[in-house]
Amino acid sequence: MNNQSKQAQTFLKMWAKKGIIGNPERDLIINYIEELEITKDCLMQEVEKLSAENQQYKDKLTDGQMIELPCKVGDDLYSIVDKENIKRYPNYVLGFLVLDNKIRVYTKDNYCIDLNEDMYLTLSEAEQALKEKEADND
Repeated sequence: MNNQSKQAQTFLKMWAKKGIIGNPERDLIINYIEELEITKDCLMQEVEKLSAENQQYKDKLTDGQMIELPCKVGDDLYSIVDKENIKRYPNYVLGFLVLDNKIRVYTKDNYCIDLNEDMYLTLSEAEQALKEKEADND
């Protein structure tokens, strides 16, 4: 029990002796404080556990034992159709394939594509690529 909880219990006992609050109320408040302490301890244990798990994931990413995917299954993709148009492919990502240390996206049309070469994750990425292609052609 921390110092503040002990101090609160001391005040509650003093108030009960002076008749400011009754013993039942005092006992309820003391029980509540003790429950809060238990809850706080449980939360701190959970935070420590999650922190350790998070560190394990970071270590695996750093060591190359785990990869971070660029998107999730079901995401939309965008493709440059011509000099002026970008097409949206809704719910297009079906899965992922790692080849030659590169993550490729498996699509609804049974294509295995490289992101930012053939397709883009966001409309803004596709628009930027279109601008760059236009600039290269000028």
